[in-house]
Amino acid sequence: MTDHIKSMTEVFSELAVIGAPMEEEDKVVTLLASLPDSYNVLVTALEANSEVPKMEIVTDSLLHEERKIQDRDRSVVSDENAFVSRSRHGPARGPQCYGCNKYGHIHKFCPERDSSNRNRTKNDQRRERGKKQSHKANRAEAAEKKWVSESSSDEAAGLIAQHALSTTSCSDSDWVVDSGATCYMCQDGELFTNYRKLKEPVKVTLGDGRKVKGVGQGDVIIRVELESGKRRKLQLHDVLLVPDLSYNLLSVPKAAEYGKTTVFMKSGAEIQDSDGKTVAFAERVGNLYHIKCVSSGQKVFSSTENQGNLLWHQRYGHLGWDRMNKLAREDMVNEFAFKPCDNKNFCEACVEGKQT
Repeated sequence: MTDHIKSMTEVFSELAVIGAPMEEEDKVVTLLASLPDSYNVLVTALEANSEVPKMEIVTDSLLHEERKIQDRDRSVVSDENAFVSRSRHGPARGPQCYGCNKYGHIHKFCPERDSSNRNRTKNDQRRERGKKQSHKANRAEAAEKKWVSESSSDEAAGLIAQHALSTTSCSDSDWVVDSGATCYMCQDGELFTNYRKLKEPVKVTLGDGRKVKGVGQGDVIIRVELESGKRRKLQLHDVLLVPDLSYNLLSVPKAAEYGKTTVFMKSGAEIQDSDGKTVAFAERVGNLYHIKCVSSGQKVFSSTENQGNLLWHQRYGHLGWDRMNKLAREDMVNEFAFKPCDNKNFCEACVEGKQT
């Protein structure tokens, strides 16, 4: 019974993992329905309650009932052995086994039954495991189809740009116009001016369900190319630095707060100021709108040099700071923007990875 309860609990946990959790009452009913006929008396007693009992009460009752059944079985075996012992001294031969046709035991305790059923039991176990694996695969496939269906709805469209960017081709310096983003987000710390590090990172949930952290905030100046071919500077305020983003996101709601209007068209999108003048143009690539930047923007001031070093540290697989300094001082890497420093930069991932 302990093994059976454990296997049922694992099934309930697996259902929860694939997005189909069961209520506790349903778990109790399912567990009771899976019991053999020898537990019918206990099942009837539990079902007679006005409320469905708790899982802990049911499991304790089942274990107690199992001990009672085992005690009865041992008593039956003892009586049968005594009967056989008496039959040796008299005419009685005891019960006849309908399996081997011998006297002195019943089929349930037949010694020849174990050897004949061993192969069948193994085959049954293999078939049972195959059924369980097939059932898990079907449940997982159904859950995935449900997730895809829900993700394609209008309600789940916010911040979906990050999920779709893997299928598009554009430069890392481009900005994607996102109507679901709540603020401007940039993944390149070298583009910021007036940068300040946040005391506590801000959690950002992407459209594919992943969570990333915003670690700082500041302004970003970019040079964009209009549809007419002209170029102009565009300053973005209160931009959130999110290093784990693949591309930069330009928030439509945030632009509206600064008096900008975004007009979406079939071929692209225009961002206009309060006078109706176009300040940026986004080209449509697939189902996304990309603002093409003609320059990478300004470098951060000395207050954010450490942030640039941290980015290079991450790019090199969290290489030790002494070796990072060696790469820079001995000019071992072309276009290596790491600035050698004596003080070690704090890396949260390294600290967590070295904890025992």
